[in-house]
Amino acid sequence: IYRGAVGKRSGSVDFAICRDLGFSSVFPINPAAKWLRVPYLDIEENIIIDKFEIPQLIKVDIEGSEADFFKNYTDLLSKTCVVVVECHCSVVSPTQWRQIVSESGLELCEVTQETGLTFTEVLINKQNLAIYNQRPLINAE
Repeated sequence: IYRGAVGKRSGSVDFAICRDLGFSSVFPINPAAKWLRVPYLDIEENIIIDKFEIPQLIKVDIEGSEADFFKNYTDLLSKTCVVVVECHCSVVSPTQWRQIVSESGLELCEVTQETGLTFTEVLINKQNLAIYNQRPLINAE
């Protein structure tokens, strides 16, 4: 378990803890009950240090920091197969979001939910998915 904010690769940020914890964010849309100064985590550095494989599925639900995450982790995102992301267009416009996603090598597969300025997308890297699907299955015996 790591403790910190995700989006940028270094530095620190003021993080709002909201009464409804699901709205806690560096970009809160509800009033903050408390603010914390937290460090940013470098996810790729942690993957290397802890000797993890590149994840083939990444779920991104980081309440407004999606654009920062995609801009700062293009290399990581380009190596995965599938990314499920909840995007908040109160922080970036849909046009800006499309441009950011295109730079990651991922393409839109499906929009699974839309609520106001928030939507959830399934993004895929077809080339990585094809390679991953050709890997032999591990015998569980």
